Amino acid sequence: MQEGRKRQSKRAVWAKRLVYISLAVLVLLGIPFFLAWLADATGMTAFNEIFGPYILWNEWSGGVFVLAFFSIVALTGAIMFLMMMAFDTTEGAW
Repeated sequence: MQEGRKRQSKRAVWAKRLVYISLAVLVLLGIPFFLAWLADATGMTAFNEIFGPYILWNEWSGGVFVLAFFSIVALTGAIMFLMMMAFDTTEGAW
């Protein structure tokens, strides 16, 4: 153990884990709502009214698809980071 670091109690460690895991679950459950908001904000919800039920890849829909894809990747990365922080011991692996 490094000097100057105080060892946390089991209760504090599990409280920290509970907070990080809860945040990860909230992010996971919030992804569909974020994507629905993104579709509303970019106007893609009106796409069916304009072009019908067919998928049409143009400069409008393609950019929104890429934005949504990278949003999903970033939110998945946030979930992975929160899960990593939930089980971080800061004591080293060896």
